[in-house]
Amino acid sequence: MSLNTVKLKQDLKDLYEASQNDTGTAEENLETFLNAFVSAIETFVKSGAVIYIDGLTAGTNPVVGTFNGKIE
Repeated sequence: MSLNTVKLKQDLKDLYEASQNDTGTAEENLETFLNAFVSAIETFVKSGAVIYIDGLTAGTNPVVGTFNGKIE
């Protein structure tokens, strides 16, 4: 599964629209905005997937090798 840019775009649009109606103090509105923004970015980042193919070995030793894969 690749990063969900469609959901991020919608989340940011919703955040923008909600911020137009804020009635609290400037500090409260900023805190609300930042919390929602951070949440949207965290959700976006967690929507990605690391695809591991091969390349690492361990056994009884520390893991060594070259990670062969990609982030989607």
